[in-house]
Amino acid sequence: MNFSSVRWQEETVANLKKNISENTFSHAVLFCGETASCINLAHACADGLLCEASSGEACGLCPSCAKTKIGSHPDKIVIRTDKASLGIDSVRDCINEMYIRPYSDTKKIFIFEEGSKLTKAAQNALLKILENPPDYGVIIIAVQKEEDLLPTVISRLKRYNLRIPTAVEVGRFLAEKYPEKREIAMFCGKFCEGRPFDAEELLNRDGDFDFRKRLVIFFNKLAGKEKSAVFDFANYIVERKNEFDTFVMYMQTILHDLILIKQGIKNDSIINSDMIPALSKLSEYLTSQMISKTTENLTEAKRRIQQNASFMLTINNFLLNTREVLHDRNSRSTI
Repeated sequence: MNFSSVRWQEETVANLKKNISENTFSHAVLFCGETASCINLAHACADGLLCEASSGEACGLCPSCAKTKIGSHPDKIVIRTDKASLGIDSVRDCINEMYIRPYSDTKKIFIFEEGSKLTKAAQNALLKILENPPDYGVIIIAVQKEEDLLPTVISRLKRYNLRIPTAVEVGRFLAEKYPEKREIAMFCGKFCEGRPFDAEELLNRDGDFDFRKRLVIFFNKLAGKEKSAVFDFANYIVERKNEFDTFVMYMQTILHDLILIKQGIKNDSIINSDMIPALSKLSEYLTSQMISKTTENLTEAKRRIQQNASFMLTINNFLLNTREVLHDRNSRSTI
C-alpha cells in the first residue's frame, strides 16, 4: 500500500515520506483519528519502510513490495482481533517476535490496527519495548482518540493527529469519484461526517437511499389524510427490524432538515440536500413544534426498544402518536 490511499493528510504524509527516505522514521508511532485512515496510513508507512527502493513510499515493483502486496512479508506483523480487547498475551507474543531479527530486511514492523482495544495490562507490557526497542524494531499504533491509551504509553510515541475532512470535502470527493451518484454523494459525506471511508461504503449501498426516500413518502402520508399510512409504515419498519438503528438515524436527519427549512435555511447545513424539494413541500404542513415533538417521540421509542419493549407495539404507538402530533391534536403523554 502506498500513500495515494490516504487523503486529506498532505502535511502528515509529506513528513512521513521524508522520514522514511532519510531513515529518520521513529521506532514508535501513534496515528490518532478516523480508524480506516489511521490503518491505511500505518500500512503505507510499513510498506514504504520495507521497500527496497528507499524512496519514501512503496515502489510496488521490488521483491519486498511483491511480498507486502500479497500480505506475506515476514517482517510486517499486523495485530488485530475479533474480540473486545487485546490482552497482555498478545503483546508478549509481539515482544518475543520483535527480538527475532528481521528475516529479509533491515526493519521489523508491528502494526496494532486496533490500539483502542489494548487493555491497561497490555499497554503496560508495551512500555519497555517502546522505550528500548531493538534497532530494527518499529511499532505503529492506530487509535480513534488519545484517551484510549495510557499517558505513559502516549509519551513514548511520536504522535500524529490526523486531520478530519469536512462533510463538504468528503461529499465533493465522492461526487467526483462517482459522478453517476453525484446527487447522493453530499448526503453520504454529511451523514458520515468525519468518516470518509464509511461515507464511500454508504454511497455504494443503494438500498439505503430507497429506505430514506420511503421514510419521506410515509411521513407525507402520516401528515395527510390516509389513516392506513400508520399501519403500512409500521409493517414496513417491522419487516426491517434489524435496520431499526438506521431508521432512527435517517429519521433524525429528516427532522433536523425540516427544522432548518422551516427557518428558511437551505444551505450546506441540510443533510438530505438531494431531497430539498420533497422536504420543503412536507415542511409546509408542519410547525416547528410538531417537528420537535416528533423528535422527542422518536427518541423515546428508541429508548423503549433498547429496554426490550415490544418492537411492534412500540412502533405502532410511536406512529399513532406522531400522526396525532402532525394533525395538531393533543398527543398522548406516553408512547
